[in-house]
Amino acid sequence: MTPDHEEYKQGSTQWGFNEEGIAYQLSHHAVRKPDEHNPEGHPGIWCFYLMLHEQMFPADVWQDEIRTTHDKSGFGNAGKGLERLNGWYGGITLAEAGWLYDRREKRWIETAKVGCDYAHSWDHDAGYPHTLNWVKRDAKATAIEFANNYPNRYRRCAYSGIWGPLDDFYTARNGALVSLSKEADIMKGATKTSWPSQWARAGDEG
Repeated sequence: MTPDHEEYKQGSTQWGFNEEGIAYQLSHHAVRKPDEHNPEGHPGIWCFYLMLHEQMFPADVWQDEIRTTHDKSGFGNAGKGLERLNGWYGGITLAEAGWLYDRREKRWIETAKVGCDYAHSWDHDAGYPHTLNWVKRDAKATAIEFANNYPNRYRRCAYSGIWGPLDDFYTARNGALVSLSKEADIMKGATKTSWPSQWARAGDEG
């Protein structure tokens, strides 16, 4: 049976979105019912995070601007390209480095999860008024700000998953970005009628 709203609130619930190729995640957790030790209870904490990885950027940009590191205590330090964003609510409160296995490239790639929470003293005093739409609005604005700061970031081919500079892509009829190299590979020895029409170049009626 699907959990009801109250059951969902007892755990950690996450929502994933994407804006201009930048993935972001909303999280709500730590709901506590009132009890003898905590008569107020707690309505839960909202957070949002940008979810990034090294394939999205030229190597020097990832290393110098985006990559998250951990000091000896294990505390995460966000890259300067993330620290300078204006959208963090109360500042960055989580910077986490990680790894993700890419089956196509057959290697591990670095990731960065960086975000903020809505659990400050002024939030407590206000009764934690935040909602999903409130936090999503802030997260979306931060993702757009980040995307605008890095117009030369790599894009992902919607057909093959290949990452590369924007100049290496064309826009297909379905609006997706497709790698030029992938188009060339598939079109070798193929007729135009065998090419899936939705992946053909926009404006190409042949």
